[in-house]
Amino acid sequence: MWLEMSLDEGYVTSEKYADLNERYERIGAMLVALWKKWKAF
Repeated sequence: MWLEMSLDEGYVTSEKYADLNERYERIGAMLVALWKKWKAF
């Protein structure tokens, strides 16, 4: 994934990586939930 590559190449710190990865996971979970319930909207 591009985020892991950015960490490996030194473009982001490990702290920034952890923050961005957490946000990525949270947004992904929200999109999956939306996809599962799209007919209700």
